[in-house]
Amino acid sequence: MRTVRSPTGLTRLTGLTGLTGTVLALVTVLTLSGCQSRPTTSAAALSAVTGEREYRRPGPAVRRTPDGFLVVRSHRRAVGSGPVTRYTVEVEPSLTRHLPGLQTSTGLALGANNRGWAASHRLRQVGEPAHAQVRVLLARPATVDRLCAQAGYVTGGRLSCWNGRFAALNAWRWRHGSPGFRSLAQYRLYLVNHEFGHGLGLGHEACPAVGASAPLMMQQSKGLLGCRANAWPYPASRSTASARSAG
Repeated sequence: MRTVRSPTGLTRLTGLTGLTGTVLALVTVLTLSGCQSRPTTSAAALSAVTGEREYRRPGPAVRRTPDGFLVVRSHRRAVGSGPVTRYTVEVEPSLTRHLPGLQTSTGLALGANNRGWAASHRLRQVGEPAHAQVRVLLARPATVDRLCAQAGYVTGGRLSCWNGRFAALNAWRWRHGSPGFRSLAQYRLYLVNHEFGHGLGLGHEACPAVGASAPLMMQQSKGLLGCRANAWPYPASRSTASARSAG
C-alpha cells in the first residue's frame, strides 16, 4: 500500500480496492488533515459507506411474549432459601424506555436477602413467563385496569394489583409515586415488593399506630394514615424473626 498526495492536497491510497480501501481512505484523509471525528460521526460515515444500520438497544435484551408484552430474557441466580418462586420482569411495548429502571428496581427489591422477600423465600428471575409464578409487569393504566378487572378489582387508572398471574404495576404511579415517600426510588421498591407479596399469598395489613413504620402490605398508595412510608417486608426497625411470625 502506498500513500500519494494529489495536487489538490487530498490523500489517495493505492494498492487497495473495494470497500476496505474506501473506508481506509476516509480514515486517512481525516487523520492527515488533522481533523478529529467523534465516534458517532465515524459510525455514521461507516454506515453511509457500507449501507449497514447501527442499532443501539439500551438496557436488557428482551423478547415479545405471546400476549404482546416484552420480557427480559436474562436469568438471575436464585437468592434466599426454601422452595423457589420464579418471576419475570416485563413491560408493555410502549414503555420500553422504563425497562432498565424496572429491572434495576426489581433486582434491588427482590435481591435484598436481609430485609426483602429473599429473607424468607427463595426467588429467581427467569426469562420465560410459562416458568414463572409471578409476572412483574409495568403497563399503561388502561392495561392495568383491564388485567385487574379480571380478578374483580377496580383500579381506576391509578392503582396496581395482583390478579393471580401478574403483579401489574401502574405506569402512572411508577412515574409519579405517592405522597409520604422519601423519593420515587423508595416508592418503586415498595410497589414491586407490595404486589409481589400478594403473589406470595399475603393480604393487606393496616397501620398499627400513628408514627409507626407502615407494614409493607398496607395499601400505602392510598395514603399512610399516620404511618411512615416503608418499602420492605422486613425493615430494619423490625427483627427478621418477628416479621416472619407476623407474616
